[in-house]
Amino acid sequence: MAADHPDAHEGAIDDLHVTVGRRLRVAGMRYSRSRYAVVEVMAGAGRPLTLPEILAVDAGRRLAQSSAYRNLGELVDVGVARRVDAGDDRSRFVPHESLPGH
Repeated sequence: MAADHPDAHEGAIDDLHVTVGRRLRVAGMRYSRSRYAVVEVMAGAGRPLTLPEILAVDAGRRLAQSSAYRNLGELVDVGVARRVDAGDDRSRFVPHESLPGH
């Protein structure tokens, strides 16, 4: 299957979610709807995002700021996300480089 084939992207996203779910289960956590939403936004962004940017992209799902921030911290703790320091006192987040497709 060619890498630019639409199904290739769907397969990579599926692999990403399987890996994230596994890491969360090992840590004794559920892959909740809000964690899924945060991972989806980060995976689709292609660049580091601040919490306000994540919330703006996710506006249709109405993810609460407190939930998103807590989930980001937990995703960092289990190796699903990585905090990026851009030198401007605003944390940005990206999917961890060990995840499929990253």
